Amino acid sequence: MNPSHKPEPIPHFEPIPPAPFPQGREEGDKGAGKPSLTLPALREGAEERGGWVRASGGFVVWLTGLSGAGKTTVARGLAEALRARGVGKLEVLDGDAVRENLSKGLGFSKEDRDTNVARIAFVAQLLARNDVNVIVAAISPYAEARKLARERIGAGFVEVHVDCGLPELVRRDVKGLYAKALAGELAHFTGVSDPYEAPENPEVRVSSESQTAEQSVALILAHLDARGLRLRKERIAEGAASAVE
Repeated sequence: MNPSHKPEPIPHFEPIPPAPFPQGREEGDKGAGKPSLTLPALREGAEERGGWVRASGGFVVWLTGLSGAGKTTVARGLAEALRARGVGKLEVLDGDAVRENLSKGLGFSKEDRDTNVARIAFVAQLLARNDVNVIVAAISPYAEARKLARERIGAGFVEVHVDCGLPELVRRDVKGLYAKALAGELAHFTGVSDPYEAPENPEVRVSSESQTAEQSVALILAHLDARGLRLRKERIAEGAASAVE
């Protein structure tokens, strides 16, 4: 080895920035334990970053309403209609499936419900910013949690209230959950023993009492068209046509 040889300087690398989405901690951990995405953590992270990260690609249709109001039925019909129009990049986040796979272990307190909505919004925003259109079907009972979801997702957020009166929900409830809640046998049941804060000014309001699922889907599609939230395939085709002309 040549003693006069000077070693090459060690190159300088910028440190990798932290993930843009904050990770909270399970209650009582004091900085240790597994991370948990929570509504307070999302709000705090937004303040640190100076605002929410906005989705610029796909849209997010957020269906909110009481249990049994028809959110899942409308979501499935909307997904089918969109795919028929050529929308290939589309995901449906159903509340029951999210509870089972993403929010397992959460209860039905206000804090846990808000955390569940925050997690759905987190996933929806990740998908939307990668040009995936998203349909969410979740009770999401509290207005503040839905507001934060809207702020996180950005301009592509479309709130749809799937409305249905309590007497009709009781009538169509084959499991008898509403009857049990009304009899005081079931705690934390939204719309009976827990509150539901219906949207005051949703982009679209549909009624499963006075409309068919097809009519509800048609109203949502009309809003998407009016907003210009069309499928990506159409935008590309229009751009190509303009270039040819």
